[in-house]
Amino acid sequence: MKHIVQFSGGKDSTAMLNLMIDKGIKIDEVVFFDTGWEFDSVYRNIEEHKKKLQSLNIPFTILKPQKPFDYLAFEKEVHKKDGTIQKGYSWCGGLCRWGTTEKLKALENYCKGSIEYVGLAFDEQDRIAKKRKGIKNFPLNEWQMKEIDALNDCYSRGVTYQEGEYRLYDLLVRASCYCCGNKNLKELRNIYNCLPCYWEKLKDKQSKTDRLYKKIGIDALEHRFEKELL
Repeated sequence: MKHIVQFSGGKDSTAMLNLMIDKGIKIDEVVFFDTGWEFDSVYRNIEEHKKKLQSLNIPFTILKPQKPFDYLAFEKEVHKKDGTIQKGYSWCGGLCRWGTTEKLKALENYCKGSIEYVGLAFDEQDRIAKKRKGIKNFPLNEWQMKEIDALNDCYSRGVTYQEGEYRLYDLLVRASCYCCGNKNLKELRNIYNCLPCYWEKLKDKQSKTDRLYKKIGIDALEHRFEKELL
């Protein structure tokens, strides 16, 4: 039975992977699902660990959705229960976590029959308790490592998730997709004020869908944040 590490490139899975390597825990393969919507610092971290894994002769596999997420979000014909057709699933988040569903389905199919290692921390018991298919191991939970411990482990190894002059985790709780609909107001304010290139990407995506981001839209959020600076 293969031992496969599910690696997202975020702080928790990065700490888990490095500590498993340090502890000599068996790893037959590492797998990453590429949404195409990750932060640049996450992609850089993934590339660095890809090189590390290659030096250790550990296979690294990148999974991709059958159709790009931009297509699924803004172009695909979606037939609704009321008989209407909408263009794309729109924003991912809240009750409509279609991107998460795509990611989990791809990982489940690829890892089927293997022992899987998932980077959920000790202070995420609600997520760990959820029913899951297959054989899942949660090393960070076994080691009683909290999210802050995982982040500090990354920092101690020089993995700082630098976005310009800012560290990503100083601005966000989670390094999920930059356009995740679950981002809170503080995180969005930080993106607007500190990461303008991603804010422009959010504005571009809003222009492609009638569904307002966070129910008020990117323009309304921008107006609010601008007023706060006056």
